Amino acid sequence: MNQRCLIFLLFMGFLANSSHSQNPSTNLPDIIKKVDKSVFIIHTFNKNNEPLSQGSGFFINENGIGVTNFHVLQGANSATIKTVTGNTSTIKLVIDYDEKIDVVKFQIDNQNGKKTPYLTIAQKKPKIGESIFNISNPLGLEQTVSNGIVSAYRDIPPYGNLIQITAPISEGSSGSPILNNSGEVIGIATLGSKRGQNLNFAVPYSEINMLKRTLNLSINELGNNRFSTTIYKNAENEYLNGNLAAALKYLNEELEKNPTNHLALNLKGRILTDLGDYIKAIECLYYAVNLDSTAKDYQNNFGIANAKYGYSINGDYNSFITAMVAYSKAIDIDPTYTPAYLNRAFSIYNNTYRLDEPIIDPNNIYKAITDLNTAISIDPEYASAYSLRATIKYKLKDNWAALADIDNAILINKDNYEFFFTRGEIKSFGINDSRSAISDFDIALTLTDIPKQQADVLGLRSITNMMLGNNIEACNDAKKAYQLENSKTYSELISKVCN
Repeated sequence: MNQRCLIFLLFMGFLANSSHSQNPSTNLPDIIKKVDKSVFIIHTFNKNNEPLSQGSGFFINENGIGVTNFHVLQGANSATIKTVTGNTSTIKLVIDYDEKIDVVKFQIDNQNGKKTPYLTIAQKKPKIGESIFNISNPLGLEQTVSNGIVSAYRDIPPYGNLIQITAPISEGSSGSPILNNSGEVIGIATLGSKRGQNLNFAVPYSEINMLKRTLNLSINELGNNRFSTTIYKNAENEYLNGNLAAALKYLNEELEKNPTNHLALNLKGRILTDLGDYIKAIECLYYAVNLDSTAKDYQNNFGIANAKYGYSINGDYNSFITAMVAYSKAIDIDPTYTPAYLNRAFSIYNNTYRLDEPIIDPNNIYKAITDLNTAISIDPEYASAYSLRATIKYKLKDNWAALADIDNAILINKDNYEFFFTRGEIKSFGINDSRSAISDFDIALTLTDIPKQQADVLGLRSITNMMLGNNIEACNDAKKAYQLENSKTYSELISKVCN
C-alpha cells in the first residue's frame, strides 16, 4: 500500500440521504446502527488474483457508488468490497479520481439490483472541539469505532486549508468515513504519518465536488501518472515532514531524469519560495504552468512567488500584475478555490499598505474585500480570510467590524499567534481597550517562538503599556524586542519609552 506522510480527511460533498433522520442524536450506539451498513472493507488483488492490500470505504448513494482513498486502489488489478452484513461485490469501474487529494469514486457490480444504504453529508464544517467518530476496518478488524474531536484548522501546503482531528486512524482505516454526532460524513480518513500522534487532517469537500468526470476506468487503469514517480513521492514526503533540503535533492534528481515533470517543477518552486529564492522559484513555476496550465495550484504558487519577489524589492508592477493574473487563472479553473481569492486580496493589501509607494490605485483595496467576502461565502470557516479582512477593515478605520472578523478567526483557530496579535492591535489602537489588548499580546507571545514575531508583539505591547502608564513594563518590552530583533525600529522605541 502506498504510504503517505500525512493523514488526510477529505470532505465528500454528495447528495443527502433522505431516509436518514434529520434530527441530531447524541446516542452514539444508535447512530452507529444507522450508518454501519453503509461502510465496507475493501480487498485488492494483483493480476494473479493474489491479495494485495486492504482498506475501507463507504457508499454515497443508493445505486452502489462508493468512495475510498486513491492509494487503496492504486496498483491493484481488481478489488472487492464486503459490508457488515457479509454481502460481497466487485468494484466494477472507477468513475473519477484525484490522486493529489487521495480520493476515488467508483461503482460496484450490484448484481442483485438492490438499493445500497448510504451516508449523508454534513451541511456545515464542524467547529473546533466538536466531537466526531470513525467507523473503519483497521488491520482487518471490521467495523471498529474510534472517536475524538476536531482539534484545529491548519494551512498545510501544498494541500491548503485542512482540519485536524484527534480520532486515531490505523492502517486499514484508509477510505473510511469520519462522522459527526448526527451520523453525517465530514471527511474521509487516509493513511498517514507515524511521526506524531493525532496528526489527522481534512481538506474541504469543495475539492471533492470537482470530481465531475465520468471516466469509467478499470481499476488497473487508475492513476497512470508518469510524473508521480518514486523519486517525486520521496521528495513530497520529505517536504511534508519539513525536510526541505532532502526534498530538493530528490527533486533535482527527478528533474535531471525528466526535465518536463511539472509535478516536480511545481514542488521545487514552492520550496524555493519558502526559502526566499524567488527568482529560481519563478523560473520553476513558469515551466510548470506552461506544461500544465489547468493545474490551479501551479497557478496559485506561481502567483505567490511573483508577489513575494515584488514585495521583496519594495514593489514591482510587472511582478504584481503577473501574480494577479495567475491567481485569476486559478479561480477561472476552479471558482471555489479559496486560496487564490485570499492571495489575490493579500497582494492588493500589500500594495496598498506595506509598500513605500503603492504601484496601483489604493482604492483597489475594496476589490480585496470582495475577494475575501467570496472566500468566506465559499468556506465560512476560513480563518485566514477573516483575519485579513479584519486587518483591512482596521486600516479603513472600521474598527468594530474589524474586531468582529478577528473574533471569528480566533473562534475557528485559537492556535495562531497572528490572530491574537491583530486583535490586540485593534483593541489598543482602534477601540481604546488597551487593558484587554495586553491580554491578547500575552497570548500571542505564548503561540510563537520565532524571534521576529515575538519582537513585533513586544513592540506593540510596549507602546500599549506606555499608553496605560506602565512605564517600567513598556521599557522592558522595548528592550526585549531589541534583543530579539536588532533593528532601528526598536532602538528608537527604547529611546521613546525608557526616558
